[in-house]
Amino acid sequence: MRKVLSVISISVTLSLVAVAQRPVNTTKNGAGQRGTLSEKSPLMRFLQKPAVGANTNLQPNSQVRASAHIYQFVTADYPGASFTETMASSNGLVVGNYSFGSLTQLVPFTLKGGVYRTLIVPGAVSARAFSVNSVGQIVGDYIDTAGVRHGFVDTAGTCTTIDFPGSVDTTVSDINANGDMVGTWQDETIGSGGGAGEGRQHGFLLQGGTFTSLDYPGADLTIGFGINLSGEVVGVFQTNVGGNNGFTYQGGVFTPLNAPLATSTTLFGVNDSGEISGSYRDAAGTDHGLLFQNGIFSTITVTGAAGTTLTHIPNKGNFAANYTDQSGEGHGATGK
Repeated sequence: MRKVLSVISISVTLSLVAVAQRPVNTTKNGAGQRGTLSEKSPLMRFLQKPAVGANTNLQPNSQVRASAHIYQFVTADYPGASFTETMASSNGLVVGNYSFGSLTQLVPFTLKGGVYRTLIVPGAVSARAFSVNSVGQIVGDYIDTAGVRHGFVDTAGTCTTIDFPGSVDTTVSDINANGDMVGTWQDETIGSGGGAGEGRQHGFLLQGGTFTSLDYPGADLTIGFGINLSGEVVGVFQTNVGGNNGFTYQGGVFTPLNAPLATSTTLFGVNDSGEISGSYRDAAGTDHGLLFQNGIFSTITVTGAAGTTLTHIPNKGNFAANYTDQSGEGHGATGK
């Protein structure tokens, strides 16, 4: 039975897709679809890093206001899974990932009309879904039989590989209704010891068939997470002085945007109205969902949860979220 959760939006204190559905199938050519994406993914490595430092860079119009709206979430856990993450929801179609064991063995799924289905990416040893747009295109990443990670877009059941030119690792995080995509790529940086290093992580924008690398000025790492119809991008960056920071990017201009007094801010989604979703970590190490609307930050926390994050936010309907219960188990959810 799905659980209904009450979520109250409050101020941050102290200044702060209709795609062709495929049957459930967890194997391909006799091999398990659960691979090892999570542990080595540049995107997931970043999200799993501990928060460092405090963020103070804010847009001049950032304000704090309590919201009277009470958000209602419904869990979206894949049946029998020990872990579920919900990444996006659009036109009643939910996409996410689940696991029956280790978080390094995630499997992508879709949910519509109460029916869960595993998403199959042809030629993949393992795959993950990160977003779905208003016309039903699903994006994510996969690892092929040679162990190389690629981005992909699924259009009505047909998958197309997306690779940033010259990259050794590509993830597609979001796609807008025009088909413009945003994500992350990794270069071939050589480690200080002369061997192959992890490589530097960069964001990218794929618009009108043209790739543009996104590097926040002075940052050591940049990740693109969300894009809306006007081409506004949101994401995160880090510098060598520590701290996880959010940013927006449009028309060649980067703007920092962080939840006040947070030790870490992740901007994950942006809809066509410019509303931004994501999460921040407070000084006690607790993760909270956030919405940024009309220059105002609001906190969204699942009542009783140990931590809450918001992922992609659609133009209308339910948005996607995740929460961790007191036992440490991760759950997907949708709400509005």
